[in-house]
Amino acid sequence: MQAMGTVVGKAKDNHALFGVRPNSLPDAPQWDMKVDRVQAQAMGLSVSDVYTAIQMMLAPVYVNDFVYGGRV
Repeated sequence: MQAMGTVVGKAKDNHALFGVRPNSLPDAPQWDMKVDRVQAQAMGLSVSDVYTAIQMMLAPVYVNDFVYGGRV
């Protein structure tokens, strides 16, 4: 990312080039969450309740992929 910023910065200084911008998004943190269904049931929780709680926790955050039961 730093190298890309350097290249884009130098390109903007070149008057022969116009509208130079990066072709990618900056790095963003990723989470890989796995629910232990056996443990959840042992604690008296339904798996549906666990996923609902996760959904409510992440409601203000965009989540692009969510894997449930081997399906995206």
